[in-house]
Amino acid sequence: MGKDKPIGITIKVSPDIQKKFKLASLVSGKSMTDMFTNWIEDMEIKIPDSLISSGKQIKPKKTIKPETVKGNEAEIQKTIFQYKDVSKLSYQAIADKLNGDSISTLSGKGIWNKSTVRKQYLKWKDETD
Repeated sequence: MGKDKPIGITIKVSPDIQKKFKLASLVSGKSMTDMFTNWIEDMEIKIPDSLISSGKQIKPKKTIKPETVKGNEAEIQKTIFQYKDVSKLSYQAIADKLNGDSISTLSGKGIWNKSTVRKQYLKWKDETD
């Protein structure tokens, strides 16, 4: 990727992961930046040069067919409740995690966003109260 001037990024992880990342940095003697960079470079994923230089935003692919999503609705609900009620993640962080894990929306179309997560969470929460 080159030795361009570093830019800052923000990633949202659970407090446990953040603590493990800091401890791994301390134990290994490497900075968190170096650890993250090495991890990405070690993935050995071939990214076409046209994508790297285009500056286009890349959206995750849907990997679950709509008919499969309906069977997984209870699992998706459980996951969202876990992220919101236990991990205390924001709606945006939940959407990012679902998209990062290639979990299709309930319609099987598009990607998760904070308003969709919020709407579903509140609907399901209301149904369980």
